[in-house]
This record gives sequence, C-alpha cells and structure tokens, in this order.
Amino acid sequence: MAGIITILSIGILPHLEMKSHTVTARNCGMVQIFRRKNSPDADFQLKLCGLIPDAIYETEFFSGEKKRLSGRELASLTIHLDSPRSFQILRYKMIRSA
Repeated sequence: MAGIITILSIGILPHLEMKSHTVTARNCGMVQIFRRKNSPDADFQLKLCGLIPDAIYETEFFSGEKKRLSGRELASLTIHLDSPRSFQILRYKMIRSA
C-alpha cells in the first residue's frame, strides 16, 4: 500500500517557520523549525496531527539527542531555539503501538 505523505509548511508570523513531513503508512515523519532573524520568540510548541496518543515514538534531534515520547507528548512538544537564525530538525518513528 502506498503511504500518504503530508507536507506542511507554515509561516508563523514573520518570526518562525515550521515544516512537517509525515509518512503515515510508515508511522514516521520529520519536523524542521526555523527561527528567523528578528524573532523575539525562543520557544515553539509543535501541533502535530495524525499521531497515535498512546503509542511510543523514538525521536532524534539534529544534535543527535534521542528521546522516547508518547504520541500525546510528541504532538505538543515545545522546541527551544536559543538564538535568531537557528533551527532544529526532529525525526520521529513509532516503535510501539498503543
């Protein structure tokens, strides 16, 4: 079965931008968050859809840090970007279904 790929690009005010790519048939995806030059906001709360709330997802950040989070936690995870013109890339994959 072919997977459904959702690509979401949101310009959050003039300050933040988030791009999310989800392959639902494989229960995985990727999020890219960019803090723009003039952004006063250092924190961004994800609003991911299509995750299974009680499933467990393995996440890997651009820094190499890995965490295991429930779908509920991942869907609304807060990402902190220390400085303007910084970014974060987050990959996630379901490792245990509910």
